[in-house]
Amino acid sequence: MVNALERAIRSSWARDSALAGSWREEEPAAGQCAVTALVVQDFLGGTVHRGMVGGTSHYWNVLNDGHIVDLTRSQFTGDAAGGDVMRNRHHILQYADTKRRYELLRSRVLRQLAQNGQKTQAMVRLERAADRV
Repeated sequence: MVNALERAIRSSWARDSALAGSWREEEPAAGQCAVTALVVQDFLGGTVHRGMVGGTSHYWNVLNDGHIVDLTRSQFTGDAAGGDVMRNRHHILQYADTKRRYELLRSRVLRQLAQNGQKTQAMVRLERAADRV
């Protein structure tokens, strides 16, 4: 499921799911970190973390087993993230544009996984949760 999820996320990134002004055709992960971390958490659980990389805010996941998942790290060169702070998803989603981008990315990922026969219990729960958002 992790590989299928990563493929679905990467193929779902687009200018309209990126932070305004961040999208780069040559680096589709740019500006996608917060919404990607939320989608990863939807499927894999764990916590969302925020730090700074070269003066730029960056989000990634730490799974319940301690494994770090950072699908958008490629947007940065060199420096490792500093200032690791766990973030509550409700705090991240309080920003209207972030919520819009998250819902857009999540719907694309769900569609990608369903098209590829990857429908799981987690997806069913997400679809029900989406109806309540």
